[in-house]
Amino acid sequence: MPKLVIIADDLTGANDAGVQFAKYGMKVQVMLGDAVGSSEAAAVEVLVRDTDSRAVSPELAFSRVQAASRLVRQAAGTDAMPLIFKKVDSTLRGNLGPEIDAAIAEFGFNWAAVAPAFPANGRITAGGWHLLHQTPIAESEIARDPKAPVHDSVLAELLAKQSCHPVGHVFLSAVSAGPDAIGRSVAELLAAGKKLISFDATTETHMRSIAQAIAAAGQAPLWVGCAGLAEMIPAVMGWPQQPAFSAAADTEGPVLIVAGSVSKVTHRQMEFFLAQGQGELVSLQAGQLFVEPADEIARCILAAEQALRRGRDVLLASAVEAGAVDQARMAGQTKGIDNQKVSEVIAEALGQVVRGLVGLKPAGLFLTGGDTAIAVCRALNVSAIDVLAEVSTGIPLGKLSGGICPGLRVVTKAGAFGSEQAIVDSVTVLKGR
Repeated sequence: MPKLVIIADDLTGANDAGVQFAKYGMKVQVMLGDAVGSSEAAAVEVLVRDTDSRAVSPELAFSRVQAASRLVRQAAGTDAMPLIFKKVDSTLRGNLGPEIDAAIAEFGFNWAAVAPAFPANGRITAGGWHLLHQTPIAESEIARDPKAPVHDSVLAELLAKQSCHPVGHVFLSAVSAGPDAIGRSVAELLAAGKKLISFDATTETHMRSIAQAIAAAGQAPLWVGCAGLAEMIPAVMGWPQQPAFSAAADTEGPVLIVAGSVSKVTHRQMEFFLAQGQGELVSLQAGQLFVEPADEIARCILAAEQALRRGRDVLLASAVEAGAVDQARMAGQTKGIDNQKVSEVIAEALGQVVRGLVGLKPAGLFLTGGDTAIAVCRALNVSAIDVLAEVSTGIPLGKLSGGICPGLRVVTKAGAFGSEQAIVDSVTVLKGR
C-alpha cells in the first residue's frame, strides 16, 4: 500500500495536490475513475483517486467518494491503513460536506480536520471567512461559476449546511499561537461533540502549525484540504525527502494548449501567451455545437492541424469572445439543455478535437479547467497520470498512462490558478526546457 491516499473531486485538483509530494521526491500516480493502475502502481507512494464529483448532485458525490474509499480499504486488506487525505477545492466549490461524510463513514474516522486555505495562491481563511485574494468567496467570480457556484463565505457555516455532522472552528488567535494551542482548541471542540473542525489560516506558517497539530492529535482524523495543507504533510510526518524528478526532457514539436475555463485568470494568461507571438488561436464556437456539432469539431481539428504542422503552438479555447458563454447557454436552451449540460458538451467537444490531433505527436498538452482536463483524458482513454514536478505554485507536470498516447507530457491547471505567464512557462517546460 502507498503511504498516502488522496481522494479528490476533480482532476486538476487531484494533480495539484499530488505534485506537493512529487516535488518531495515521492512517486505519485493519479487514477481516473475506477481504473486499476499501471504496471508501476506497486511502487507508488502517493495514490490519488479522482472521483470527478465536484459538480454532481450531493447524493452522487457521496456515492462516488464512498466507492473510492471502499476500493482503498479493500486494497489495504490486513495491512496498515495509509494516511487518508480528502482533497477539496480551495475556493469551496462542490460537495464538501457529503464527500467528507462519505469518507468518515467508510473509513470510520472520529473526526475530520478541514483546512482548505492555500495562502501561496491567495486563498485564506480569517475569522471563519474564506477569502480569494482578500474578497469573500461568495462575492468573488466563484459565485458565478457555471457548474459549482459558491454562495457561503463562512467556512463553518458552509460545512454545517452540507454535512450531517456538528461543526466547530479554530480561530486565528489559536492558530497563530502554534501547534500546542491548536491542539488544545481541537480537544475542546471534540469534547463538545464537534466532528468536523475547520481552521483559520492566512500564512504558510499557519498551515504548517495546523498540520503539526493534526499529526500530533491523539485521535487520527481524516485530513481535508487542498494543496496548501498537502504540501505540509511529508515534513510533519517525518517522511524522508528524495531527489525530485527533473522537468527537463528531450522533446520536440509544438504544444497543444486547451482552455475550457471561463476564469478571468485564465483569460489573462491566454492573452499574455498570444501576445508573445509564439502560437495561434483556434476558437471553438460553442454555440455551433448545438447546431452542427460534427462540422464545428472538424473545423477546429483542421485549423489546429494546419498550425501544428507549421510548427506553431496552438491555443484551443472555448470562451474567447465576450458573450461566448451566454451564446452557448442560449443555444443549449433552444434544445432543452440546461447550463451544466452545456458545459459538459463543450468539454467533450474539446476532448474530441484533441483526440483528432494527438496523432501529430505534439511535445505535450496544457489543460486548464477541471472539466476540460477530465474530458480530454477520457477522449484519449487515459487511465492515470504520473505526476512528476511542479511548474509553478499549484501547477503540475505529469505524463499520461494508458490510452492512445501513453507517455505524453501534460500540464494541468485549475482555472483560477497561476500568474499571467503560467501558460508561457508551462509551454517552455513541456518543450523540455
